[in-house]
Amino acid sequence: MGLTRPWSTLAAMVGHTASFSILAFALRFVPVGLASAIWSDAGIVHVMALAWTLNLRPGRG
Repeated sequence: MGLTRPWSTLAAMVGHTASFSILAFALRFVPVGLASAIWSDAGIVHVMALAWTLNLRPGRG
């Protein structure tokens, strides 16, 4: 299928670049284990919030 949506692809690339840049900055001040835990939890919370906002809950057709 490939990268058929250029704007979505660009948004994902910008988001990943920003995320890893922020993580690299945070690793200057926070231990890796703590940064990893916060990174994982923040990702789960953001995905859950996006799904809730877009009404993508299971069983809601």
